[in-house]
Amino acid sequence: MRSTTSELDHEQRAVVAAPRAPILIVAGAGTGKTRTLTHRVSHLVESGISPDRILLLTFTQRAAREMTERVIAHLGDPGHAVWAGTFHAIGARLLRSYAHFFGYESDFSIVGPRDAQRLFSSATQDVPVPEHIKLEDVLSCYSLSLNADRDLSEVVDSSRRLKVSDLAWIDHLIDLYISAKMTQQVMDYDDLLTYWYLLLGQDGPREELISSFDAVLVDEYQDVCPLQARIVDAMARDHGNLTVVGDDCQAIYGFRGADIGAILGFGERYPDASLMHLQTNYRSSPEIVALANRSISHNRAQYSKTLMSARGSGPKPTLVDASDAEQVAQFVAHRVLALRAEGVPLMEQAVLYRTHSQARVIQLELQRQGVPFTVRSGVRVFDRPHVRTLLALCRAQVNPWDHNAWRDVVETFDGLGPVAADHILGILLNEPDPWLALVERDIREDLPARFRGDWASARTLLTEVRQAAVHGVSRQMAIYCDRVLAPRLRRDFTEDAEERIADLESLCRAASGFETTSQFMDALTLSEGLKEKDEPDDSVVLSTVHRAKGLEWASVFLVGLYEGGFPLWSYDDRGENLDEERRLFYVAVTRATRWLYLCHPWSDQANGQSKSLSTSRFIDELGSGMLDHWRLDQSEKSGDLK
Repeated sequence: MRSTTSELDHEQRAVVAAPRAPILIVAGAGTGKTRTLTHRVSHLVESGISPDRILLLTFTQRAAREMTERVIAHLGDPGHAVWAGTFHAIGARLLRSYAHFFGYESDFSIVGPRDAQRLFSSATQDVPVPEHIKLEDVLSCYSLSLNADRDLSEVVDSSRRLKVSDLAWIDHLIDLYISAKMTQQVMDYDDLLTYWYLLLGQDGPREELISSFDAVLVDEYQDVCPLQARIVDAMARDHGNLTVVGDDCQAIYGFRGADIGAILGFGERYPDASLMHLQTNYRSSPEIVALANRSISHNRAQYSKTLMSARGSGPKPTLVDASDAEQVAQFVAHRVLALRAEGVPLMEQAVLYRTHSQARVIQLELQRQGVPFTVRSGVRVFDRPHVRTLLALCRAQVNPWDHNAWRDVVETFDGLGPVAADHILGILLNEPDPWLALVERDIREDLPARFRGDWASARTLLTEVRQAAVHGVSRQMAIYCDRVLAPRLRRDFTEDAEERIADLESLCRAASGFETTSQFMDALTLSEGLKEKDEPDDSVVLSTVHRAKGLEWASVFLVGLYEGGFPLWSYDDRGENLDEERRLFYVAVTRATRWLYLCHPWSDQANGQSKSLSTSRFIDELGSGMLDHWRLDQSEKSGDLK
C-alpha cells in the first residue's frame, strides 16, 4: 500500500482519520475534496475494511475514473475492487443480478434521455392525445416526480405546461411507456435508481445489498436528488459508516431534481453526525476567493464557512463594460491573444456563459481572429444523428427486441424506409430470436415485391456484421460504417461528410477497448460523451457554467452578466431560484486561478431595436473595492480600453 497523508493539510488529515460514523464534510471550491475522499477510502482499507466492501458514489464518469485511479495509486491492485462509480452505473451493475424481481432479464438495455424520448413517442403513437399535451413535457414531469420524490400531480401543476386536468391522459401515456420498456427489455436512467431503491424495500434483496458494504462514501453530495438521498440512507442504515462530502454553495442542479435540502438537513437525519470543513482553497488567488466569499454571503440558508486562499496574491478581478455582445466578443478575442503572448496557453483560458446561445457571437469572433477554440456545450458527439445510427446497431445486438434500434438500422439501407421497416420488423420481432431469424430465414416472400431486392442486400450485409462478432464489436461497427453509413453520408452530406465519417471512426476506435458490445454500450450510455475528435491541442474552452463545474483555468471570461442573462431571469430576491443562480455565479468565478474578467454588455439588438441591459445584481452585490473597472471605447467596436 502506498497511501500517505503527508501531502494533506490539517483539515484534510482530520477528515481522513475520522471515526467510522456519519460524517458531513463541507468542502469549499478548490479545497481538495477528491484527494481527501480517496485518502479516506485508503484509510478505511488500512483499518481493516475489505476494498470490495466499500461503495464510493459520485455523479460523473470523469469523477469516478479520477477517484478510482487515485485509490489504485494508493492501494495498488486491491483498489480495483472498490465499488466506485456514478449512481446510475452502480445501479445498473447491481440490477444485473436483481432485474428478475421486476420482470427483466439480466441483459436488459439502458437507454439515454434521447432514446427514452423516442421510445415514449413510439409507445404512445396510437393514442389520440390532445394537442396541448406535449410528450416531452409528460416524460419530463414523470422523471422529475421520480427523482424529486414528489407526487406527479404536484409536478404537473407546477410545470406551467401541463394541467392537472390532464392527469388521466398523462397516467395512460406513462403506463404505455412502462409497458413498452418491459416488452423491449430496456431501462431508462430513472429506472436504474427507482428499481435500486425498490430493492431496498424488499425482504431478501434489502439484506443482501445492505450487508454487502461496510462503508458508503458520496462525492458532490449537494447534487443528490431525494431519491438518491434515500438510497444512500438505506445503504448505510445498518453500519452507519457514511461519509458524504459536498458544498452547499455549489448546488446548481435544482432543475434536474437535485435538492439542497439533503445536505442542509443532513444533521437532522443523522443527529450524531460530525460536521467537518475543508476551507483552504488551493486553486484561486486571494482576490478571486474574496470575491466568491462576498458574493455567496448574500444567499440565505447555508453552512457558515469562509474560504481562504493558499496561493499568492494576483490581479484584481476585472469588470469589463462593453457597448454590446459583439464588443464583448472582440475584447475576449484580443485579451486571449494578449495573455497567450504573455505566456498563458490557450488551453488555460476559458469563456463561460449561462446559456449556450450566448456563445454564438464569441465563436464567430474567435473564428474571425483565428483563435482555436473548443466548445464544451451544445450537442455531444454521440447525440449526433449519424453517430446515433451506428449506436443503434450496437443496441440491436445487445437487446434484439429494441424496436427503435432495429428501425434505425433497417432504414439506413437504400430503398428501405418506414413502410418497409414496418413490414420487416413485424416479422423479425415476432420471432424468438430476431437475429437468428434474420440469418436463417429468408422472409422476402412475406414482403411486398417492391422491398424484396433491397431487403436481400441489407440482409446479406447484416448477416456479415453478425458473423463478425467473433472479431469484436469494433469490427462489426467498422463493416457497417464502411459499407452502409459512409457511402450514404458522402452522398447526402457533400460539405461535411468526411467530418461525420471521422465521428464514426472515433466511435469504432473507442469500442475496441471493450470485450463485449454490452459493456461498451453500458459505458457509453452512462457517460458524459466522447472527446471531440478534432479538438486542438491548444485551444480556448467555451462552456456553459454547468458543464465547467469541477474544472479550472488560469484565465476565465464570464460573459452575459446582465439582468435576464445571468441571473437568467429576474427573480424575486427571496426566491429559491435566485439563490441557485447565485451559486452558479459562485461556481463560475471559482473556476479561475489568476485572471477573472466579468463582462457586461450595455445593450442588445433585437428585432432591429436596441434594448438597454442592466448590470447583473451579482456584480452590484460585490460592493466597492473588489474589482478593477475597464470601460471599452464606446465610439467604435474595437475592444480597446478608453
